Amino acid sequence: MLYLDSSALVKLYVRETHSADVMALARKSPQWLCHQVGYVEVRAALAAAERLERITAQARSQAVARFIKDWRNISQVQFDEALLERAAELAEGFGLRGYDSVHLAAADRLRDAVGERLVFACFDERLNRAAKLIGISLPEFASR
Repeated sequence: MLYLDSSALVKLYVRETHSADVMALARKSPQWLCHQVGYVEVRAALAAAERLERITAQARSQAVARFIKDWRNISQVQFDEALLERAAELAEGFGLRGYDSVHLAAADRLRDAVGERLVFACFDERLNRAAKLIGISLPEFASR
């Protein structure tokens, strides 16, 4: 099972460093997971990529269409009171940004449910360190 935070998920739609790594990992994973906030974050990242002229308007449009189609098949973790509290604890304890802590809390909940079968794909060093400290598995490329 593969949890993709938005920094990993966007690499499936925009060619960046480690895009090939994420694609290979995603192909091998029978199930993709993400918190609902990832939808907004990926759409915002795609729009930013166009604004910064890293991709064309046509490429963004195509990427958005592929992402929307894929999103229907991604198992989505939803907000609830317990998740919000856990995210706040993780943000305070590890000095994480708000939505990063939401992704980590979601992955932590899933890891509790499925154990070591969960891999957390992310490209934020602080978030990866926190995930590792609470016992969540990271892909090989996270340590490069």
